Order: sequence, then C-alpha cells, then structure tokens
Amino acid sequence: MFKRWLHREGKEWVREGIITKEQLTRILARNPGPDRRMSWLPILAGILIGLGILSFIASNWEGIPPFLRLLILIGGMTGFYAAGEQCTRQGFPHTGAVLTGLGVVTFGGGMVLVGQMYHLVAFDVRLFILWGTAALISTFLYRHPVLFYLTFVILSAAQWYSTEEFRTFSYGTAMLFFAGLGWEAHRSEHRLHRWFVAAGVVHQSLLWVIGSEEEALWLFPFLMVLYTAGDWWHSRGWRRPLQTVSISAAFLMTLVVYYNPPGESGTFPSLPASLPYLTLTAGFLALSLRAKHRWGRLRESDSWLLFLPFFYLTADGPQWLHQAVYLVVLYAASVGVLLRGSRRGSRFEANWGILLFLVTTVNAYFNLAWDFMPKSLFFLLGGLLLFALNRFLQHRKNTRFSKGGDGR
Repeated sequence: MFKRWLHREGKEWVREGIITKEQLTRILARNPGPDRRMSWLPILAGILIGLGILSFIASNWEGIPPFLRLLILIGGMTGFYAAGEQCTRQGFPHTGAVLTGLGVVTFGGGMVLVGQMYHLVAFDVRLFILWGTAALISTFLYRHPVLFYLTFVILSAAQWYSTEEFRTFSYGTAMLFFAGLGWEAHRSEHRLHRWFVAAGVVHQSLLWVIGSEEEALWLFPFLMVLYTAGDWWHSRGWRRPLQTVSISAAFLMTLVVYYNPPGESGTFPSLPASLPYLTLTAGFLALSLRAKHRWGRLRESDSWLLFLPFFYLTADGPQWLHQAVYLVVLYAASVGVLLRGSRRGSRFEANWGILLFLVTTVNAYFNLAWDFMPKSLFFLLGGLLLFALNRFLQHRKNTRFSKGGDGR
C-alpha cells in the first residue's frame, strides 16, 4: 500500500518540481516493499496440499479400521504442528504458519470425525470452543496473519452454528473472540486485524439479537457501544475501524428500517421497550459527546443521526412520513461523512461518504420512481443522475484535495 502511494504521489512531486525524475527512481528503489507473491505462494501451496491429503483420507474413511483412524488423526495433527514449528525456526514463517493452520484444522476435523465414529451427540458448541482455543493458542505463539484469520473464521462460524442449530448465544465463544482476538489485534502491527475484530463484534452482536429472540432494532445499541468506544479510543489505530464499521452497519440498518417501518412489517414486528432503549441511547450519546468535546471532535456529532430512534416518532404516522424522515437521515449522515473527509483532507472518508451518498440516492430513486415511470426512461434518467452525481462529487473532492490532504 505504501509502495503504491509513494509511486502515485512521487509523480505529482516530479510534476510540481519538488524532486527530479531520477530522485524519484532512487527513492522507489530504496523502498521496494514486500514481495506479496512470495508470501502467498507457500500459503496457497500448503492449503492445496493439505486439502488433498484431507480429502483423500475422507474419501477412504469408511474402509479404515477405527484404531487406525485414530492413529491417522493424531499422527496427521502432530505432523502438521511439528512441520510448522520446524519451518518457522528455519526462517520460513509463511510455510510454517500454513502447516500449523493445517494442524489446527486437523484437530477440529478430528474431533468431529471421532464424534461420528462413536455416535456422540452435541448439545452445544463446546467442540468449537476447544477448536477455537487451539487456534487462538497457535495465533498467540506464532502471531501470523494466516492463523489470526483462521481463528476469526472458526469463532465466527462457532457462534453462527450455535445460533442456527441450538438457538442460543454462546458466551464462551464470544469471550474467546473479544478477549483473545481483540488482544491479538491490539498488539499486532497489522491494522487489518482491527478491522476484522470490529466487523466480528457487529457479527457477534447480530447473532446475540437473533439467539435471544429480541427485536432486531436492539442491534443499534450494540453499534452505539462500538461507536462510543471509538470516541474514547483516541488512537487512530482503533478509532477508525470501530467508528467506520459501526457507522456502516448503522447505515445498513437504517436503510432496512427505511423500507420496513417497525410495527408494520415482518422484519420489525414490534418496537423495543421504550424506557430501557431510550435510556441506553441517551447514556451512550452523552458519553460520546463528552469524548468528542474532550478531543475537539464535536463537529463529527452528525453521525449520531444514524443511531437515534426516530422510529418511535414515526410509528403511528403514515408510511410516507416514516420514509421521508429516514431518507433525510440517510442523506444527512452520508453528506456529513463526505464533508468530514473533505475537511480533514482524508481521501478514505471522502470516498466512503461518496459511496454512502450514491447508495442512498439509488435506493431513493428506485423506491420513489419505479412504480410510476416507464422502465426505459427510469433506467435512462437513473444512469444520467448517477453520472452527474459522480462528476459533481468527484470534482468537489479533487478541488478540495488539490489544496492539500493526508491522502488517507
């Protein structure tokens, strides 16, 4: 990412006369960046080899005696772990991480196969918790992204399976996810880990709502927690992923509420109890505003429009009023993100705001014009509208950034 940024910005520096073309060439030569192909080749090779071995064993599983099955599982798991450790010690961390990951997969798959061999019945996801614990220990020991993402998949799948199969939320799985992966992401130098944890928190929260059979609107308070935590976490390493993910999830939820007025649809058959819901909203809003005031970011308070429960005000009104209110909320929030990105000189936030604005416009256009406009004219005008909006927003962004910005 830094290499691409340096190459792009370097051309601008040459054009503006800040440096010469020869100096740019020398700068790029001193910053070659990591060879990603060399990182991914052993990872892909290890995955394919491991899948080949596991699929061969699975296809011949029924013809193998039970005692030999256990030996194969234990030997395969031990062999993968030992090979991973050996490769890591010899200076091949990517290959070692893949082999260790295959050991983790063999451990989990082995527990499932042993359960089938002896006709064991599971009533919860303790097997997944053991599997996730093994993956988490491997992640702590080797601190490689492959093992982090593998653990993320295992724990996320465990929570989904618990909710789908047993209709209950696994607090043990959630604890492993929050405490284990959260701590690993906090001490890791890979910023993408924090984004995965933030997205995983939203996923876990959604599954809690489903498993607890609560109204889906209770997801908003969980998103408020995430957003408020980002306000108090002054470090950009956590603040950006926490708030970007929470705002994006709240935007999508608001879009769903826009189409499905609570109390009138199957998506939201009833409203949450008003007293606890409004109390939580007021509490998190106060905490968030206090943090924004402390760090001088009160101008970012417009994002709270997405979290406020306007559905209590529109519940007894006509549908057009409900949709009009939420359409204004969606536009105000997207414009707020766009203006904030322009004000800060952040290309990331500006592009994100443009995306939210275009999504809102497309949905409003489809909802308002689909029923009464001829379809050919509908698509023609829609394309022209999006083209004009894109030109306007890009021109505004480029004009702003031509005056300077951090480019992030």
